[in-house]
Amino acid sequence: MSASLPRSLVLADSPLRARLLELRAEAESLRDAIAQLDLDIETLRTTLGVFDARVHGALRELHEGHQRAVGVVRHLERWAELLETTPRADIARRARRLDARRARELSSAPEEAPVAEEWPAPATGGDDAAELKSLYRRLARRYHPDLARDEDGQVRAASLMVRINALYRAGDLAGLRALADQALGAEPAEEGLTLEREVALLEARRARFVEVLEGLKEELAALEACPTAQLWRKVTEREASGRDAFADLRRELGERTRSAYDDVRAAAWALEDAVRRYNRKATELGPAAGRGLGRAFEAPRRAPLVRWTLEGLASLKASPEARRRAEWLVGAATERPAVVSLVLFTYAAELVPHGLETLATLEGLRERFDAASPGRGTRLEEALVEAADLLELGVRRAGPRVVQTGLRFRDATLAEAVPLALRSHALRADFRRVLATLGETTRCPACVLDVFAVPLYRLRGLDDLHAWVCPACGEVLKSYWMPRGQDVQSVLNDAFLDLELLTEWTFRLGRASVATQLLPVQLESLSVAHLKRRFVEDVLARHGVDVPEKHVRLLQAQKPVPERRLLADCPTRSFSVAFAPGAKVSVSDALERVRYRIRNRFRPEATSEEAPPS
Repeated sequence: MSASLPRSLVLADSPLRARLLELRAEAESLRDAIAQLDLDIETLRTTLGVFDARVHGALRELHEGHQRAVGVVRHLERWAELLETTPRADIARRARRLDARRARELSSAPEEAPVAEEWPAPATGGDDAAELKSLYRRLARRYHPDLARDEDGQVRAASLMVRINALYRAGDLAGLRALADQALGAEPAEEGLTLEREVALLEARRARFVEVLEGLKEELAALEACPTAQLWRKVTEREASGRDAFADLRRELGERTRSAYDDVRAAAWALEDAVRRYNRKATELGPAAGRGLGRAFEAPRRAPLVRWTLEGLASLKASPEARRRAEWLVGAATERPAVVSLVLFTYAAELVPHGLETLATLEGLRERFDAASPGRGTRLEEALVEAADLLELGVRRAGPRVVQTGLRFRDATLAEAVPLALRSHALRADFRRVLATLGETTRCPACVLDVFAVPLYRLRGLDDLHAWVCPACGEVLKSYWMPRGQDVQSVLNDAFLDLELLTEWTFRLGRASVATQLLPVQLESLSVAHLKRRFVEDVLARHGVDVPEKHVRLLQAQKPVPERRLLADCPTRSFSVAFAPGAKVSVSDALERVRYRIRNRFRPEATSEEAPPS
């Protein structure tokens, strides 16, 4: 009998080993997806940077001229509002503060234009462009900071990614090749791990990669939705059809600048009227004596020129009939003020997808119509009859399950005309009064006044936390989460900000921004310390990030802001957030924890801490 031949030892597959192979494959696939998203984000950022420099080069001079005129109008309107709403005993103090605010506005530098040379045009085709993107993907796959195993690794990877991004933006193919030759390689494996331990680590890493991927998707979606991206797409579409978008915009925005000069005259006359009324009265003027004047619509501080240009593009699309209707509305503001007030209420109601409950009944509308139109002597019923060819109060929508009542336009062109007419000083003042009455009628438990609650964002950015607040004292009456784009805050918030019914304060937290909104009345009483407390409670504590208030610093121009400083005296409304050395977590870790809690708030296993507020 011959001796048996030696045989190789074969390890039988086990469920654990199969899971290990599966996790490795998933991790590699997630790395690829993360690298591709990083590439998409960086490419879009570069494209938008080039475009932003182009916008500033073409339109900045016009924009700055418009902003100078708007600044004069705003200052006149604030004076008129101060005289109409401030107790006489406080006039001198508030006047000094108003003068100081104007001095800060005049001394601040104009919006800085992006330097085109810093944003070379992104590569769009050819072998070099393909290799540039391929190298970027490979490097990002290996060195994305969020894929590092620990904080030290994150710091090293972040430094490398800064260099990789700079080389990619510059189109430096040789630099990326050299970096790839030096740095590329598989992620080093951990030695001496048992099969069970390796599977557990890969499970945790896979979960982490999924979180990172979701965060990058959110970042890309936010970048695609930003005003600059919207403007880039609209301009690109117009140029693709053979139109000179910037020549059209210069003409349209030039007309807006000329109309702003007319607003200077209107605002000056309004101030003269306010002065005469003030001097005739011997008693104090309270908020109920009259609501303040509106001011020119302008872009939010975060993207003024871009927002202004988007509005110009919208105007270019307006039909000739809409332009004629807009001119009629401006004239009717003096001749038929009650009808114009109803048009503005209808415009607000039509913008909100599900309508406004406060305008759904005759009595609800009457209460707000009377408050927004004091002293005009026209009953609501008379105004509805007079405006019957334009709008109606009745059934807005009728379906098999529900019928919705409220205001609606009979003349569809009016909805297109109202934004054009709102450039007028008189229309803006009327719209400001309309907006101030859209909220629910309630009694404030803090100041014991019956008020129209004001809708705002208690938190906006990473998360959208809505609130209704008392306009007299700023007390939060109700707060709640709601899907984006569904209610009065989502649709009309820019108008509330533009007309200074609200102010927005922004916190930069790592690579993300979050904002909170306040009423103007609060700026005279709240300090930076109050604002910091709100940030800690609504952003950190609400999402389970354990950083004591004493370890949080708010910075402006890279310096801590004195916490006793009143918000009314802050030079800007933007802060950077930093943690003291004694904090248990870093700013980047806090950001990821907040994002995780937001994504998982409504899961069944969410804790009571994560449940929506009442």
